[in-house]
Amino acid sequence: PDAGYVPSHDQARGWSTVVHLPARVPGPAPDLTELLAGLGLDAPPTLALWRAPLDNDGIQDGPFAGMADPLRRWRAWGLDRLTADQPTVRRRGGAWTRRTTWTTAAGHTIEHRQTITPQPDGRVHFFDDVQVPVELHDLPRVGVWFTLPAARDRLRWYGPGPWETMPDRRNAPLGVWRSTVAEELVDYPWPQHHGSHVDTRWLELTD
Repeated sequence: PDAGYVPSHDQARGWSTVVHLPARVPGPAPDLTELLAGLGLDAPPTLALWRAPLDNDGIQDGPFAGMADPLRRWRAWGLDRLTADQPTVRRRGGAWTRRTTWTTAAGHTIEHRQTITPQPDGRVHFFDDVQVPVELHDLPRVGVWFTLPAARDRLRWYGPGPWETMPDRRNAPLGVWRSTVAEELVDYPWPQHHGSHVDTRWLELTD
């Protein structure tokens, strides 16, 4: 199998993430579209401030639905309904910089700057800096998302496992674990966020 993708992220330095996508990209790409195509990506990683709500985020059904924080606050801010302006893309040296302004349904603006730098060994380094207004506190997520080919459904990661872990439920042995995308589904009574693995050092997806 082609082990072309090893994503990782780092949210320890404020509102920023770092994503590494090792892949065989022969030589310098003449434009960003071709570079992304060599990685199997139709588009660069996109800002993510939303995730599927958890039961702990608020009551989602019944007579008290929508009355509990923080889910009520997130939806009032419009985090689940982001819109983006046309990104500006500039190339300087061997790197591209994309700047995008996102707006929530309530009118809050978020600035997202992404730097994409091919590495000599064939990796492509993505650095994302996200500027979030101070009034948007306790967000459900600050990160990026991207879509990979469906065939890359085998997971291998270094971190707690092999079962699902959460920030408040991470009592799992540290090691290198294997799974598949389908096996990461957790059939909760109320469909919600699942397949989380906190404190993951690296993640590899292969076909």
